[in-house]
Amino acid sequence: TTQEETPLISINWVLEGGQANFDTYDIEIPPISNVTRLTTSKCGNATAHVHSDYESSDLTIELYDNSISQWVTVWEYTLYNQNYDLGDSPDLYFAGNIDVTFANITSVTGIRVTSDPGSGDSYHDWEGLVFNFFN
Repeated sequence: TTQEETPLISINWVLEGGQANFDTYDIEIPPISNVTRLTTSKCGNATAHVHSDYESSDLTIELYDNSISQWVTVWEYTLYNQNYDLGDSPDLYFAGNIDVTFANITSVTGIRVTSDPGSGDSYHDWEGLVFNFFN
């Protein structure tokens, strides 16, 4: 049996106060109870890349669990720059490409996206990116 996938709520990154271009940024969102899955919608051109003078960057998406007052990492990826010293890495596309499941988070009240090291706006064009939350 297939069930139509309707998220509990969808959050537009920029409409909730997120920046379009950044290295690390977090936003507060209305509480969402009992979340076990996060996806990104297919619209928009949200990307990340490593700039020419960096070899790699560790990227994460974290959700704030208000019930335990801490950030929980739900997605992580190391993006390598094959063009190190010559140019930027190829773009990693986020729109439609994130679909992660994780242990239940009781009360999600924030989203944080990080890059370490940041390379002067590792993330670009996040205006249209939408995060979908499921239980």
